[in-house]
Amino acid sequence: MKKKITRILSAIVAAAVLLCSLSLYAFADSRPFSLSVSNAQGAPGESVTLRITLADNPGLASLKFGVAYDDSALTLTNVEFADGFGENITAPEPYASPQTISMISPLSEVTANGVFATLTFAISQSA
Repeated sequence: MKKKITRILSAIVAAAVLLCSLSLYAFADSRPFSLSVSNAQGAPGESVTLRITLADNPGLASLKFGVAYDDSALTLTNVEFADGFGENITAPEPYASPQTISMISPLSEVTANGVFATLTFAISQSA
């Protein structure tokens, strides 16, 4: 009886390992993609705009990243999201450093490329 239970458990574990490895293969994509941030310059008292761009997107179901900045010199005043990246994109307010930006597309993969978000910062007078 003990041998039979051991064999059944071994078969279940083997099936679970096989299923896990198949799902990892299905979701793992070896094509590289990039998330980049544009450069910007400004003087104290001015505003600057940074663009976060996604390139070579293999298809994403979710994306989450943090934006950290020196909040004694910069104040994040606005976050705008581009069309084509789904409906569930958030940057919780009030804005603070680090700011978390996330996208969730549970029903389909988002394959869009280009400007994902535009962030506007105010530069303090004392910067």
